[in-house]
Amino acid sequence: MTNAKVLVLNSYDSDNVWENAIMAGFLDTLGKYRNIDLEPEILYLDLRRNQSDEYKNHVLEMLNSTYEHGEFEIVITIDDHAFDLVRSQLFNENSIFYRQQMLFSGVNSSLHLSADEKQYMTGFMDAYGMPYFIEKVLAMHTEDISKNIILVFDETEYSNDTRSDLFNRQYLFSEDTTFHVIQSEYYQDIVEQIGKIEDEGIIFVVGYYKDRETDEYIAATDFINYIYDVKKFPIYAEGEQYRNSEVVGVYYDDGYAIGEIMIKLALDVIIDHNVADRVIHQELVDVYEIYYDKIYKHDINISNLPAEAIIAGQMPYQWLVPRQQKIGAGVLVACIFIICLQMYSVVRKYRKKIYEEKIRNDNLEEMSELQKNFFSLMTHEFRTPINIINSSMQLLELELKEDSVDKESCGKKIDMIYRNINRQNKLINNILDITKFDAGIFVAKMSGQNIVEVVEEVALSVVPFADTKGIEILFDTEDEEIWTVIDVEQVERMVLNIMSNAIKFSRAGDEINVYLTVINEEINITIRDNGIGMAEEDLSRIFEKFFQTGDLWRRGHEGSGLGLFIVSKIVELHKGKIEVESKLGDGTIFNIILPIVEPIGLPDDVSFRKDMGQIVSIEMSDV
Repeated sequence: MTNAKVLVLNSYDSDNVWENAIMAGFLDTLGKYRNIDLEPEILYLDLRRNQSDEYKNHVLEMLNSTYEHGEFEIVITIDDHAFDLVRSQLFNENSIFYRQQMLFSGVNSSLHLSADEKQYMTGFMDAYGMPYFIEKVLAMHTEDISKNIILVFDETEYSNDTRSDLFNRQYLFSEDTTFHVIQSEYYQDIVEQIGKIEDEGIIFVVGYYKDRETDEYIAATDFINYIYDVKKFPIYAEGEQYRNSEVVGVYYDDGYAIGEIMIKLALDVIIDHNVADRVIHQELVDVYEIYYDKIYKHDINISNLPAEAIIAGQMPYQWLVPRQQKIGAGVLVACIFIICLQMYSVVRKYRKKIYEEKIRNDNLEEMSELQKNFFSLMTHEFRTPINIINSSMQLLELELKEDSVDKESCGKKIDMIYRNINRQNKLINNILDITKFDAGIFVAKMSGQNIVEVVEEVALSVVPFADTKGIEILFDTEDEEIWTVIDVEQVERMVLNIMSNAIKFSRAGDEINVYLTVINEEINITIRDNGIGMAEEDLSRIFEKFFQTGDLWRRGHEGSGLGLFIVSKIVELHKGKIEVESKLGDGTIFNIILPIVEPIGLPDDVSFRKDMGQIVSIEMSDV
């Protein structure tokens, strides 16, 4: 097991993208090693923001007071500022860095170490790949803008060294290439100078920039946007901080990869306990990123893209081909899409036609079945009352020939005759009404009425019929008067029809509740029973013409399948709606919702109404 403490000094603050990438590679790789107990102490010295001697002395005092000499096996510095600070103390006997083994990264390539310094220092120097990056970029663009290069630098030592290295390698560029050098630590100065350049060119950016008003560093993305506000030239940048900004491409040393290499080198130094005479490396981990969406915006020659370049932002469905080929491919794809669309349209129309024919055939078959059932039902419904009337008349005739007449027996037979006559009347009335509804010639007799009184009268008139089956009728209302415009006779018929069904499908001891209330300025008439209920699959069809639940010949109750159809038409006539809830074996709830239409003038005379007893007798004839 190898145990060691390591001090890592970052030159900048904890927001620096490149230094954070190095730390990520360093720590991730460290976590992969077993039998290594390495304790890294990581500090951010913020020396980019504060470069005064006073601040540097303050940092040294803080480090000397916090740590002891020899406490760390190795000190690692990231970037020039931290390196220069530690280097200045290497031979200071009063410093914790006295003859301290050191590993550095991001140091300028102009570095020259003395023989004594090499006994304690090794690491990575900047490779300064910017000249080669510019050379690759110029090959990607047209000749007219490649001759005009705008170089933007901040005022750091790194930028100065990069600038010097670039001009030492001018042999890489053609003789007619023009260089515009703009250097300042404030973005306002940079933007102002770029705005004065007339000839279109390519901008290359190096460094970090401040806002003159706040003296604070601004985000790299904001800096690029400020440049685009004055010139729409293609912009390239050096440094990871410019990734995912609006630049065309970015060149940077892969900080993560450097971190991976540094931990390996640090472990070698710790295990060997010796830095002396180790080779100082150059950071040959260059990364070129070109952004897909900018390639076509700036008419880049795709065939000249660097082979090692990463095309960022390219989706799997996006092709990297020259513009003309892309246009041709786009036209081809569009043609294929149109053909597929037409084929889909033809197939869809064909399938729709087949589906409509199937629906039509299904409807015809269903209508045929309904008609067959209807005629069978009508034959049954007409024949049964006639047979009962006929047999009752024959029995009554025989009894009347007897010397003594049993009045009670004769009365029952007469009641049977009247009941079946009413049953016939109901059936005939229903058939006539659905004919009128289908033809659109049904005429409503609207009048202003107290609907509470109308519904209550209907409910109470049904009580004698319910009593014969041991069923209790309960009526309640929140309002004694609700005045509205209705067809009284049809409302009575609507309520009677639902109540007759409730009685028909309830058992002795059950109860039927009729309740009126006003909700959201609408009349709600709720009729609830706790009878046998209905199957869920039947609920969506109960208002269809001729529909009846159960098998035609096995039902235990009489009916034509027209009642609820007529109820729904009466509700429509009043511009209302009807809702139903039911569960097999658990009763049914009908809720009729009618709008309140305020009557004009005095209540209408309803003397024209038929005798309630006669209406009830007809509607209850099949109970």
